[in-house]
Amino acid sequence: VISQFSTASSASITTPTPSSSTASVKSDDKIINLQQRKLKGVGKWWIINYIKLCEFKHKHGHSNVSCKYNRYLRKWCNKQRENYDSGKLKKSQIRVLEDEGFGWDVGQMCFDERVAELEKFKSE
Repeated sequence: VISQFSTASSASITTPTPSSSTASVKSDDKIINLQQRKLKGVGKWWIINYIKLCEFKHKHGHSNVSCKYNRYLRKWCNKQRENYDSGKLKKSQIRVLEDEGFGWDVGQMCFDERVAELEKFKSE
């Protein structure tokens, strides 16, 4: 997993931030910014994966990563849910994930999506 992200720190990215809808910055700059402002004490790899989640949400409009899209990011998301359930996530991590619309209950998210699809179908 780490080798997949080893080049991420030098790539240019576009991700949503609280202060603006999008901002193009280098990953290293984003990592430093997050470490300083939001996520003191959180490791670099966690932040890199968080940035990848932000990129995914910006591209797809939601934060429910499928295995088809990126199995490593999906595993990371599942690990965040496990850590949340066991109380291992820091409050700052929970806050930034929730700010991105991260869902803690995948089953409920899927159910809500299906209900929305049904309501849309019924209205047509």
